[in-house]
Amino acid sequence: MGQNFEVADLGKKAPPLDGDLSRAQYEPKVAQAEKPAAADGTQKEAPVELSPLGKKVVEALDAVNKAKDKPQALKDNTKLFEDSIKAADDNFDKVSKDAVDAFKKPGADGKSLEDKFKDAQGEVDGHTQKAQEAFQKLKPEDQTKVQGLVEDLQDPDKAAAAMKTLNDKYPDIGKPISEAEASLKKNQPVFEQVEKLEKSMGEAVQDSAITRQAYMGALKAGGGDNAKLQALQMEVLVLMMGGTPSDLKKDDGK
Repeated sequence: MGQNFEVADLGKKAPPLDGDLSRAQYEPKVAQAEKPAAADGTQKEAPVELSPLGKKVVEALDAVNKAKDKPQALKDNTKLFEDSIKAADDNFDKVSKDAVDAFKKPGADGKSLEDKFKDAQGEVDGHTQKAQEAFQKLKPEDQTKVQGLVEDLQDPDKAAAAMKTLNDKYPDIGKPISEAEASLKKNQPVFEQVEKLEKSMGEAVQDSAITRQAYMGALKAGGGDNAKLQALQMEVLVLMMGGTPSDLKKDDGK
């Protein structure tokens, strides 16, 4: 029936956590750093911000690539790559445990961050559900108008006028949207705490991916073990698809 709109259409959305901090949902920024538009409209590669561990393996990869005897350079740096992968994965385990503990540990008020997040998300969802139900009852032409107004809410120059029109002409939609935005603002500290935990896990996953990609590059440059290269490629793919180092250990039966 008709179209749909969500809180995301307002340009604001609570973290996609669904009450579960056991998996990091951030894609590692390894091979797909955002590419800002250049003055001529083309896309330029943006440098990825590397951790100290990431910088170390990238420097080792650079050394292999520049070496006259690349196979020997690979041999000289193999332990560094393998130790770095282990260090990154061990760090993820620690960061993940700390994040889950912080998420689930009751605070002074007896409520955990998980409880507060679920309450806040439920409050926002309740308002958006009311708006969605009212939206579905509109005629198709009115749905199109409302969708345009909701999109205008993202434009600072149009937001006030769009909100006024929604409240005047479509109050069953305007009111819950206003209430959803108020809930987001009120609960922003909770959402920010959750985002901080997710970010820490995402950065840890990124290190696990970057250390593997650097080793992959060195194996290619130095003519290393092809079976090892293929195994690393599969592991990076798992990480790029939203998996974690913990998933890789499960696959290995560890």
